[in-house]
Amino acid sequence: MAMSIESTAHFFLSLHFIISPFQITLNGLADFSIDGAGKYKLDGAGQNHVIVVSSGSVSFKNLAITGGYTTVNGGGITVNGGNVVVDACTIYNNSAPVGSGGGIYMTQGTLTVTGTEVRDNVANYGGGAAFVGNSA
Repeated sequence: MAMSIESTAHFFLSLHFIISPFQITLNGLADFSIDGAGKYKLDGAGQNHVIVVSSGSVSFKNLAITGGYTTVNGGGITVNGGNVVVDACTIYNNSAPVGSGGGIYMTQGTLTVTGTEVRDNVANYGGGAAFVGNSA
């Protein structure tokens, strides 16, 4: 399942779900949030990034983000702009085998990560767990 959202959206998920393969691309958002209530797993199934954010104010809470894979950078979460908050999530088993930031890759924008477990992610360069740098 691939999803591209370009407007305001808020999700609160109360059932136990695993969506696989999953990719969400967020561009031009004013505001977007997902609260998975600790029961929601976004799984890239080894096929693509799980989350890509280019702009807007975006928050993820109480989610598992796993199975992301890319031949570039950022298997789990890629932040190319915007204001991103990750709270009480688990980011694991994501891969960027020829790039950087297996779990999280950020080049522009702001990223706040609190109460989040980042584990078992791999990358060839610059941070299996996370890479924060400048794209210039």
